[in-house]
Amino acid sequence: MGPAAPGAQEFPEVRGRVKLLPNGPPVPYPVQFRVVGNDPVVLRARADEVKAILRASANTRGTNDNWNESVKVLRLEVDQAKARALGVTSQSIAQASRTILAGTNVGQFREGDKLIDIVLRQPLDERNAITDIANAYLPTSSGRSIPLTQIAKPVFTWEPGVMWRENRDYAITVQCDIVEGLQGATVTAELLPQLRALEAKWWAAGQVAYRIDVAGAVEESSKGQGSIAAGVPIMLFLTFTLLMLQLHSFSRAMLVFLPGPLGLSGVAGAFRWLHRPFGFVAFPGLIALMGRFLRHSCLLFVPRVL
Repeated sequence: MGPAAPGAQEFPEVRGRVKLLPNGPPVPYPVQFRVVGNDPVVLRARADEVKAILRASANTRGTNDNWNESVKVLRLEVDQAKARALGVTSQSIAQASRTILAGTNVGQFREGDKLIDIVLRQPLDERNAITDIANAYLPTSSGRSIPLTQIAKPVFTWEPGVMWRENRDYAITVQCDIVEGLQGATVTAELLPQLRALEAKWWAAGQVAYRIDVAGAVEESSKGQGSIAAGVPIMLFLTFTLLMLQLHSFSRAMLVFLPGPLGLSGVAGAFRWLHRPFGFVAFPGLIALMGRFLRHSCLLFVPRVL
């Protein structure tokens, strides 16, 4: 909750996080922005720019993204011209490398009611080092075998450990925690103008395929509010119709119905004073409060009018 713990220097690869149970839609982080694009390499650079803006804010902490750090992988660079000349297919290259490192299933052994895979793999002392991949041999179209390193060169490279998509586009979610005493919606609204300016800078440079979407609690809250707001007109119409059927008068129904929306002023003032966002949890509470207002109006005003 405060500055970084001493373990952050001792274990920089570990991300420790303590959070309270949230009130509202379950989201991993209170502040989230989704960077969407079609090229994962360029998208990673754009996401780093967004992370720099979030880290520069005094109200955020623990900024990270859901693609995590890149991982080191071993990749084979195949000389396709030489492979075609020798009659070696890409399938045989993949099978040979898999056999020497991970192994290939060649059958199953039944023991009672269990099936045990039979794996063909090089002995441990022949696959314990990356250089042992040179011991793999490939069959050619002439029936002879050649070393794998004759047509392929193993190289180390970096690639994302996990890649997320959103509507068929690559998407990196930049996320962070916030300082104590603030709400995710407040910090999101504070950061949004800077991110929109950054987005406009990308578009001016011709990178119109990249954009920044608001995610996290703000997005989930707007989805919930939208689904409820769609039924509010029908709810008001049915409520007013029932009041007219019970009171047998349009004027009496209006007298009972009008105090309901007056609760908005008190609710808005209370949220403004307490610096709380008007989120999904507050919206059903407001509807319930309006129902209480209507009930009290029926009890207080209607008997006097009658």
